[in-house]
Amino acid sequence: MDETDRTSLHEVMEQQSVSIAKAGIITSLNARTSILAASNPKFGRWKRNASPSENVNLPPALLSRFDLLWLLLDVADRDRDAQLSKHVTHVHVHGVAKGAAGGGPSMDISTGDFMSKDFLRAYVGEVKRINPLVDDAAAKMITETHCEMRSKRERQTNVVTPRTLMAPIRLSQAVARIRFS
Repeated sequence: MDETDRTSLHEVMEQQSVSIAKAGIITSLNARTSILAASNPKFGRWKRNASPSENVNLPPALLSRFDLLWLLLDVADRDRDAQLSKHVTHVHVHGVAKGAAGGGPSMDISTGDFMSKDFLRAYVGEVKRINPLVDDAAAKMITETHCEMRSKRERQTNVVTPRTLMAPIRLSQAVARIRFS
């Protein structure tokens, strides 16, 4: 990632604003949004003895801004590789996965319509009205886990900050809203 891109991304994630200078106008806009990013390891393979920051070549300060780091490791396994190869070639030969029964009643693959716009608009409107709270048991568990993570100074873990403390709270509230609970 280019250094100017890192700087811009860090500003957006840290200050939740984007600075824009265009046509003689200089302004700052709110940027409260979720960011989903993907990255490949620096040299094509994940090095188990290196930290996530070293593997993806991003500074720990920027990497700590993400609520979740989800690693998908490509481990060489002859049996799994053969199974995957057979599945992929079967789909390309027959146009459908082995044993697939079709798209199902709620989605039309040809048009890409999974749910109507009206349904999604109403669903999002209802979800925005829900303000879930964390109960005492969950708060205690989050506090204990955060303190435990802070006390471990292992090389393999990411930087643990107060933002890290907020991540499970934000994620659990999001799940509660989606589930109307």
